[in-house]
Amino acid sequence: MSGFLNTALSYATRGFSLIPLVAKEKRPLIAWEDHRRRKATEEEIKAWWSKWPDANLGIVTGAISALVVIDLDNVEAKDKLKELIPGFDLLSVPRSRTGKGWD
Repeated sequence: MSGFLNTALSYATRGFSLIPLVAKEKRPLIAWEDHRRRKATEEEIKAWWSKWPDANLGIVTGAISALVVIDLDNVEAKDKLKELIPGFDLLSVPRSRTGKGWD
């Protein structure tokens, strides 16, 4: 099993709605809109990564995955968020490294 498939199956067991993305990109390889309301089955996930073993892994955010993402592209945006939620430790939540910095 590929690393992406193992990760996808792990994320699915955590309750996330997943879709395959073009390798090293954010563009979906499937029509994904249905996955805002329905989580992929294990069989679907295995089929996707069998067909596209190097596919990136996308998590459909929102109610389906109980996940919200905040994308801050600059220091001003981070400062504004700190104003909106004073006292909240932004370092206490998961974040990811992107081309523009940290999300």
